Amino acid sequence: MIDPSTFHRRTIASLVITSTMLMAGVVRLPAGWALTARETIQSTEPRSNVPGGYYEGLIGGGSHGDRGAQTPLELALMGNPIAHNRGQVKEVIRDRKGDFLQFDLKPGFRAEFFGQPYSTNMQGLRDRDYAVEKPDGVYRIALLGASIDMGWGIADGATYENRLEDWLNAEATRRKISRRFEVINFAVPAYGPVQRYDVFRHKALAYRPDLVLFASTMLDARLVEIHLGGLIKNKVDLKYDFFQRATTEAGIDIARERVSGWGSYKDLVKENYWIFADVVLGHLAADCRSEGIALVGLLIPRASRDEASKDRVLAAARQAGIAARHAVPLIDLSGSFDQVPPARVQIAPGDDHPNALGHQLLFEGLRQGLLNNPAPAGDLFDPPR
Repeated sequence: MIDPSTFHRRTIASLVITSTMLMAGVVRLPAGWALTARETIQSTEPRSNVPGGYYEGLIGGGSHGDRGAQTPLELALMGNPIAHNRGQVKEVIRDRKGDFLQFDLKPGFRAEFFGQPYSTNMQGLRDRDYAVEKPDGVYRIALLGASIDMGWGIADGATYENRLEDWLNAEATRRKISRRFEVINFAVPAYGPVQRYDVFRHKALAYRPDLVLFASTMLDARLVEIHLGGLIKNKVDLKYDFFQRATTEAGIDIARERVSGWGSYKDLVKENYWIFADVVLGHLAADCRSEGIALVGLLIPRASRDEASKDRVLAAARQAGIAARHAVPLIDLSGSFDQVPPARVQIAPGDDHPNALGHQLLFEGLRQGLLNNPAPAGDLFDPPR
């Protein structure tokens, strides 16, 4: 055992050496670590590390080298979270390369994920246990989303989705309404919009939801690219006619991509992402109307400074326009972290998924958004007689 005084001296020495290196410019402070007050308030410069790096080796092949900004020394100081966490992601994901979804969560799985308890139920959902058959007197909400919505790096029960269910049931009790709420989490890391739509069709509908929450983020263009790359590489059919039409409209020739070496489609996805966003939300809205299901869109932020940029404002406006065109109410949560330093809401340095505090802020914004929107609020707390 190390003597406490020796440990203290070593810690001080290490801090001095690191501080000297930082001041000398030998190493830059990793993104997400301590920020000055001025940086926290004023900086809106985009960061180059995004969560996509965790998924690329697992799903899309390729490298995350164009995404990371750390030097080898920084990665050594940080423990190279992308490489480490990608290994953890592989443990919780079930490979389905021959299927349209490409992958999903392992059912009945329990582990420690990013230092937090992580589990899935027997249906392969990162959530509590729910019977597929909806009980009488239950109002069900299905959440369709990706890693943030699943609860990347936070403990079971700490997601904004679980917080929403707990609040809805407490509020129903307070209002003396004889209704129970179940908010069921169908989110999976790296699922793009088309995968979320497929989950709605082939998983969520079986639970007979009364309301669907469709989450979107500024990373969705990247997730469309990763999903499409997997389908191209693994020779899987695009399945939906609207998806095929969207890729054609974006200038992507799937047959040529499979022959040419799999890669030129990426810029076309980036340039034409809104084609995919529009067609997916349009079909989901039409399906929900035909099934008598309410639909609300969510705009979910990452816990990073680039989320407070002009790009976010433009993306939010574009998303709002698409939602309005399809008559889908949109709850814009993109400003949930604006008043909080990124380091306080990130799960780890270099990883801008929101932590438990971030999910608390997302829940508070979502709660207020539902209460402020007459359609879902009326459905939730004024049951038809």
